[in-house]
Amino acid sequence: MSEHDAQAWASRPVASAQSGPELVAQPSTTLSEASREVLLNAAIMAPTPDNSQPWIFKLIEEGFELWLDPQRLGMFFDISNLCTAMAAGALIENITVQAAALGLATHYVLHPGHAEKIASFRFEPAVGTQWGSLGPSCIYRRCTDRELYDRSRALSDDAVARLRACITAQDAYGCQIYTGAACRRAIGLMTTIDALRFSHERVHKDFYRQLRFGEAAANTRDGLAERTLGLGRLLTAALRLMRPWWLSRALNVLGLNVLSALRATWLPCRSAPCLVALTHHGPCDYVEAGRVMQRFWLHATELGISAQPFGALTFFLARLHLAAGEGFSACQVAALHRVEAGFAEITPEFKSGRDQIIMIFRLGYAPKAPARSYRRPLADFVATLPEEAR
Repeated sequence: MSEHDAQAWASRPVASAQSGPELVAQPSTTLSEASREVLLNAAIMAPTPDNSQPWIFKLIEEGFELWLDPQRLGMFFDISNLCTAMAAGALIENITVQAAALGLATHYVLHPGHAEKIASFRFEPAVGTQWGSLGPSCIYRRCTDRELYDRSRALSDDAVARLRACITAQDAYGCQIYTGAACRRAIGLMTTIDALRFSHERVHKDFYRQLRFGEAAANTRDGLAERTLGLGRLLTAALRLMRPWWLSRALNVLGLNVLSALRATWLPCRSAPCLVALTHHGPCDYVEAGRVMQRFWLHATELGISAQPFGALTFFLARLHLAAGEGFSACQVAALHRVEAGFAEITPEFKSGRDQIIMIFRLGYAPKAPARSYRRPLADFVATLPEEAR
């Protein structure tokens, strides 16, 4: 990577102050309790790293503030909280869509210099929302669908065009759809990354820290419920046995990490009619990228399309470029460079080391409704902001 490209990676902002869609705002008013509750319920439906739900909301008269719960941060995937920044962008997108449905204009200011305070929101009555066809119901129907899809059922040309348009309408964002040989190459690259993921000790321990078996997920209402993984009883039983790292590490010598990657990535992706990569040219605002990602996902949901995101490549490359590969072995760093170069070969206008993969999705149609992740009760997220701090 050239010195210029390294500086581009190093200078990319985590967040910058932005506002919601173009709306005609009326004079400021106090946000009603009913509207606030609807907006916050939409907010907590945003995807988060391994369903960690690291949000705290502090209430103010015209809206609320978004804070992070430091006890729910610190995963290896989440280098410099970039994964959480994208999740915050998805949360903002949910709020904006829901607010427009309520006839409200969303205004927010980000706080990139603050360790835990992410954004401040206020809302005003608006005239003439121009947010398009998205309705708030898609916020609650969106989910990660890890089931096998019906490969024989392809996306229509109209659906592909609508999904692509919601991305390419944003400056510097790209939407690459892989089919045929390019799709098979992309699946191979993603399987390589997943094999690396299954062989990494910190990732393994983070995963099991968030994994919930049986009724544990219903009790905590957070983390990864094993029923959402779509593994079946036999593989779920094997997953329980693999919790000790020493055992997984020993079996990885025999190829367990490769077999795990084949089941977790290769097989599901082979069942999908296409893969999609959302990319950004040059330095990226990860909060805005999260909004764009969520906008794509909500549009897919609105079209009745099942979707599963794959974030390992995104955040492994972020660690590779922003932290000089800290936490990876020399062999793993070399593998990441090879995968990034391979991704560039099948993705026009993507330059390794300069541009960013926002997210990769597999898209298709699942034959049955997926199991869904839980959400904690809204009251668990809300804290009262002291008067002197407002």
